Amino acid sequence: MFAFAALEVRALEVQPCEPSRQPAAYERIEWNVELDHPYTNPFDPAEIAVDATFAGPDGKTLSLPAFWYQEFHRETANDREQLVADGQPGWRVRFCAPRAGKWQMQVVATDRNGTVKSAVTEFTVAPSKDPGFVRRAPGNWRYLEFDNGQPYFIVGANVCWAGREGLRGYEIYFSRMSEAGANYARLWMSVMPMETRETGLGRYNLRNCWFFDQVFDLAAQHHLRCMLALDTYGSLVTGGVFNEGHWTQNPFNAANGGPLKEPTEFGTNAVARQFYRQRLRYLIGRYAAFTSLGFWEFWNEQDLTRGCVPAGWVAEMSAYFKAHDPYRHLVTTSFSGPGPAAVWNLPDIDLTQRHIYGSDQPMRDMEDQLAKDTHASEVFHKPHLIGEIGISWKGPDTRFDPEGLGTELHNYLWAGALSGGAGGAASWWWDNYINPKNLWFQYSGLARFTAQVDWPRRAFEPIALASPEFANAAGAPATGLKPMALAAGNDEFLVWLLDPASNCTNDLAHKPPRRFTGAVLTLPVAGDAPYQVEWWDTRKAEVSQRGTATPSSGALKLPIPSFERDIALRVVK
Repeated sequence: MFAFAALEVRALEVQPCEPSRQPAAYERIEWNVELDHPYTNPFDPAEIAVDATFAGPDGKTLSLPAFWYQEFHRETANDREQLVADGQPGWRVRFCAPRAGKWQMQVVATDRNGTVKSAVTEFTVAPSKDPGFVRRAPGNWRYLEFDNGQPYFIVGANVCWAGREGLRGYEIYFSRMSEAGANYARLWMSVMPMETRETGLGRYNLRNCWFFDQVFDLAAQHHLRCMLALDTYGSLVTGGVFNEGHWTQNPFNAANGGPLKEPTEFGTNAVARQFYRQRLRYLIGRYAAFTSLGFWEFWNEQDLTRGCVPAGWVAEMSAYFKAHDPYRHLVTTSFSGPGPAAVWNLPDIDLTQRHIYGSDQPMRDMEDQLAKDTHASEVFHKPHLIGEIGISWKGPDTRFDPEGLGTELHNYLWAGALSGGAGGAASWWWDNYINPKNLWFQYSGLARFTAQVDWPRRAFEPIALASPEFANAAGAPATGLKPMALAAGNDEFLVWLLDPASNCTNDLAHKPPRRFTGAVLTLPVAGDAPYQVEWWDTRKAEVSQRGTATPSSGALKLPIPSFERDIALRVVK
């Protein structure tokens, strides 16, 4: 029999403020919770469940699970980071107040013998300028915003692991990304999984969990919002081109003490689903209070699990997140292809995603393929993201860009943004291409350009524009420039003009970029109200020319400044 008499709640210092400072809205606040009895498996809520309820100044309440916690510190040995345990593990409550004012907290613990409650703890939260959590924009299904209504347009990359560098690697990545203006990073939890063959199913690796505490904290310091991919298809398969199949090591595998004889049972086995819901409970208790956590992502390339994860499983688990995550983080999954409507139509899936790569040779007109995919996703009326993209899935882009020009990386970002997506396409080869070639600067242009736009309150739609023409004698040939454009009715236009010859194939052949001079872009505009015009140098990340223009006969004719490779335009009534 398990029993305990009382709980003792002791406040910890507020992070990241000094202990003497009053916490502010959207800052994490943490407490230790001490029970007077040990439990065999503190991760199992059927054995011992500890939960905290918070009552806010508006009378609304939030509930969060407490979680079993171990402190660690970082050491370096043989040029490799190691995490060393400090002290003894114990219970912890982690909270983020979404509004200022006076709050109350009470902890409740339940085991098979009953329930006890702590005394009520009161604390006051100060106002904050923090924008809060990422949300789908009300009334605008294409875009995202923060709690305070500030637009959130995704500009970032995959940084799914840091290898032997450990946390030092993320310090480098996040610092460089932030300096360039990026605001998004995708992480893979499967590289440092909660459950392993060694821990066994239903018990969690506290060292790996602490690692992600620090990653989310680093992301917060650098104003990044993260997508946390909880698992990848490799955990349910064997073999693979990259030897990514790890089914033999999966704790769900019966050979490792799990309930599944075959991975195909994963999505339907009741015991497996219960263990997964238990994992989600722990994830919510441990990480939900981080505003730097933007998205829960169930699977990396779910389709490659070969049918092991059906739509019904996604429906069950996404509904669990929405019912138990008090901050209601956005929920998604990803596919190597378009993904099935049965998943994207689920009410608790917030973001549609797919991954796009070439193969042995660069894909021709990748920008067109990217736009086609984004437009095809519109039927679901949800924000869309190209979650991974690369010249080839077989290896880093360095093979096609040894000089590190970053032409395709640049084009993917702008094409994703100007095709109607919720952000620029997120490139994959961060650790062996973007970072070694120091290409983070490529994110600055899109970051600064999109930061000027009030995405949630503009009803942008993709529009087709004719290729610009030269302003010389009648009948002059077209420029061949490829426009991608968004229009918010008659009020605002965003245009990206790409020279299709600006690609890695021509870079590799050392063909110099073409210069365009004297071309004119025509926008379809009703009325005769004047417009503000900004031409952007996408690589220098700055406005190259400003002016005003007035439409005539239903058209706004804009002379294009001389440029090479590509140029962007913002026109506002």
